[in-house]
This record gives sequence, C-alpha cells and structure tokens, in this order.
Amino acid sequence: MKIHTRLLTSVMLGFVTQIANALDGAQINTSALIGDYVTSNKGLETVVPYWYPSDSDGDGKFDGQKFHFDVYALGTTKKLFSTPDQFFKTYIEDLGIIASGYNFNNALNIDIKRIANTIILSAATYDVDESFGGNRAIYIYAVDLSVAGNTAWYKTYTSGQGLIGTGILPDINGNGIGELSVTMWTYKFSLTGAVRDTANMVVYVYDGKTGESLAAPKTYPMQR
Repeated sequence: MKIHTRLLTSVMLGFVTQIANALDGAQINTSALIGDYVTSNKGLETVVPYWYPSDSDGDGKFDGQKFHFDVYALGTTKKLFSTPDQFFKTYIEDLGIIASGYNFNNALNIDIKRIANTIILSAATYDVDESFGGNRAIYIYAVDLSVAGNTAWYKTYTSGQGLIGTGILPDINGNGIGELSVTMWTYKFSLTGAVRDTANMVVYVYDGKTGESLAAPKTYPMQR
C-alpha cells in the first residue's frame, strides 16, 4: 500500500530521533559489538544493531520494528553478512497519530551481551501518547555469529512486566556455553490507597546457545 510521502518522512525522522535519543541518553557497555565472532574472517568484526519500522499486516500503518545485526570486518565497511530479521510489535499509534502533532514519546533502552560466539540484545520500549495511552514491549534477540545464516532465537514478554536487566551465568546444562538470565519486575498500585502497592521480581534463565528455558520462571516479592 502506498503511504503518503510526508507522513512517511515524519515517521522516519521520529524513528531515527528516538533511537538517537535512547543511545545518547544512557551509556551502555558496547564491548560485545567488537570481537572475534566469524570463523571465516581473519581478525575482529564490528557488529551493528539495525532497526527499521515495519507494517506487519500490510494495512499501511507501522505497528512494530524489524531488527537484525549487520556484521562487518573491523576497520572496514565490508559487510560480511546480516543476521535474520525478526519483527517485534511495539507501536500502538498509526501514521496519522504520529504525524499529526500529538505528544508522542518513545523510549528505547537496550543492552548488549556476548556468550561465546552468540551476541544478545535486550530491549525495552515504551510508546506513550497522552490521548491514546501507551504500550510496553520487551524483547530479547540472540544469534550465533560464527557463520552466516544461523537462526536467531528471541523472547518477548507481556506488557505488564518491566525489564530490570540481563546477566551471564556459568554453564548449567553442560553444553560448554554459558546461560542468560533475564530479570523482570511487575508492579501494582492503588489509586485510592485502600490497597498497598506491591512489586515483584520475575527471573528467567535461558540456554545461551538455543534460548531453551532452563528453569521455570519464578516470582519473588520485592515490596509489600
């Protein structure tokens, strides 16, 4: 479906701005973006996270983002390969709302880690429109960069959760590769004060290579 050029330009500028603001707003450890990942390449590689808006149902409205990594030989612009695209549903606003001047704000908080030859990105987005509400999207994207064409594994989480962070654990299942922990939080509050606010921590543990769950997610109280 053809999208009006003016609307598309507005959305693209807004999308680029939100990424720039997110990356400029808080420093992250970028050591995992340079390393010796690709077995066929002599030397190190530069790994570039790449997002772009996507219309998953073809109705002419962006409803999320596609994401992948681009892998380059270090110190060059020679692209070795791109990893597979994965769509993540993040937007609740359509083109008209984004472009029409409503108070729109999108925050994207990311973190990047490495386990062996697997690079892992965790992202938490929050789309807010003061007239139309908001939507939280949290996702993990991980892929083995040792060769081109490896299948990525990914996780998405319910909108009622927030992302605290991720961590690298020692090898639990004996396959020689460390694991990934993902820590989330949930929060309930009372507008009237009749019920006390509560906060909980939820812990997930995944195989660093395949994304297989290695422990049942458990919820622990943080506040009563």
